[in-house]
Amino acid sequence: MDRWGRINSESNRPHGRGVFARTPAGDRAFFGTPLKMLLATTLLCVPRVVCGQSDPKPAPALTGKSTGPVADDKDPRVEAAVKKAAAFLRATAGHSNTGELALMVHALAKTRSRFPEIIADDDPVLREMAESLASRCRDGFQPTLRGGQDNYEAACAAMALAACEPGRYSDELKVVAKYLLGKQQLNGAWNYDGRPGGDSSMTQFALLGLWEASNAGGGPIPKEVWDRAAIWLTTRQCADGGFTYHPTEPGPGVEQPAATHTMTVGSLGGLYLCRDLLRSRPRSTQGVLRPVGDDEQVEKYTPQVRPEAITNAIDLATLWVKRNLTFNKARGEGDAGGGRWFYYYLYGFERFATLADFTQINDRNWYAEAAAVLLPRQQQNGSWTGGHDEVVDTCFATLCLVRSTRTSRDKARNQALRGGTLIFPGNLDEILRDGARVRVKPVRGPNGNIIDIIVKHDAAAEDGWELLVNPNELKPGLFKGPIVNPGNAASPDKLQLLRLALQKGVKSKDTLTIKTALRGLAFTGDYQVVPLLIDAMYYEDSPDVQLTARKSLCLISRKPTGFGYSDNSSAEEWQAEIDKWQAWYRTVRPESKTDD
Repeated sequence: MDRWGRINSESNRPHGRGVFARTPAGDRAFFGTPLKMLLATTLLCVPRVVCGQSDPKPAPALTGKSTGPVADDKDPRVEAAVKKAAAFLRATAGHSNTGELALMVHALAKTRSRFPEIIADDDPVLREMAESLASRCRDGFQPTLRGGQDNYEAACAAMALAACEPGRYSDELKVVAKYLLGKQQLNGAWNYDGRPGGDSSMTQFALLGLWEASNAGGGPIPKEVWDRAAIWLTTRQCADGGFTYHPTEPGPGVEQPAATHTMTVGSLGGLYLCRDLLRSRPRSTQGVLRPVGDDEQVEKYTPQVRPEAITNAIDLATLWVKRNLTFNKARGEGDAGGGRWFYYYLYGFERFATLADFTQINDRNWYAEAAAVLLPRQQQNGSWTGGHDEVVDTCFATLCLVRSTRTSRDKARNQALRGGTLIFPGNLDEILRDGARVRVKPVRGPNGNIIDIIVKHDAAAEDGWELLVNPNELKPGLFKGPIVNPGNAASPDKLQLLRLALQKGVKSKDTLTIKTALRGLAFTGDYQVVPLLIDAMYYEDSPDVQLTARKSLCLISRKPTGFGYSDNSSAEEWQAEIDKWQAWYRTVRPESKTDD
């Protein structure tokens, strides 16, 4: 199980070969990470029209510029729908409600991330909306609603400001995070004022807001917050694995109300957040590379919740979702499946599936089915409506279609890999402090580099070491020795040591070691390492390794977007991309063969 807490999701990419050769497809299991889930079930507005219909199996074809199911967000029909929705939201920018304003800023900012041709970086309407929202988060957070719904508004504001320009609203995010932290109950949950127990929807959304804020300059969030929330969630699960809106206090003979789709997916998000942020990362004396986040440098905390309790809760809840899988008949509070929470549910389902790295669930393409029920329901003015009101529903639908979670997920992963430091126990006099970062002095000598350090200390395992990896830090000036330009030959010693690190990582199945070696190979700039990078695209034990191999190929080839394939490529698309990398390699090194 890898650092992202993966859970039984099958990969459909090609099998390995060479150093990355693996087992047959039937023996594989990959894992993924849900972290954030569904928006508040009582959020901001009054429900209106029921809009459910029969559950699609499989998704029907949609007409338009393309034919067949919408497999991913690159489909032109998706872009056209999002463009109309963005125009509607920009024209409806005068809302004074803090929660609705935050939702609109969030939807438009995520649209800008996915489709910059629709929303420009300097879009004046979005900038004005974001500034209006930020102004309510400066002299203390200023919600429109009270009594508990202010928790929802604060969480919405955190997500929205975090989605804007990096670092622009870090001060405001700290204000919002402080507000949310002050509203957590002693039992770990968030709830309506004066109501006993806790609220599953409000709890998972508050956790989501804190997570987003912490990844955008509003943190760190104390680990005790996640620990208390995890204890509350793991002790409120229904016997069938699902979660309910207002769970009762546990006790002998106490049964929870019936589980719902919305609260099960929402609580899964909270559980994944808690497990990831509470996971212990013990030091290794065997030369295993691993990231150490800033929280480990400033806070030492021993969680009270057992890690296996969170894992078991996640496993049971995921089984509930699979047994009750639906895309437009989701049960929510006061809704037996007729569609009252239709758009709200699909928005949450997108988060769950993206963070779980699920392309298919129960052999069904979830995005194709979500798009198949979303796109035909868009109104002529670009809005969606039928569950809450057209502004909120349009935000939910847009966030689902643009795969909004990917940006947040990638930001969180980058945060987990920040730093760029080698730490040697017992050698603290060699540590340099650079602002908030800690580094080790560069190795002296003509061949001083990161891999020299790895091998040198491998012979003395008792010393132990850790490597904090940030690809942005791997540049001239950080380590001695220049990075060779593409087409030139890197130092034979450097290549040998990198290959050694790669082989050791594959042998021990240590994902971070493999990824670090792949990045190091890419930064040599020597094209003779390309076959190893291509080979790593077959590594079936970890999709993270496969994606790192692709990014390394993009780096060494100076092709920032590679050949334009999605991270969620099918097996056929993934193989087609490999074929293109092989063809590219033959053009730059015609004297060699891809398999040498």
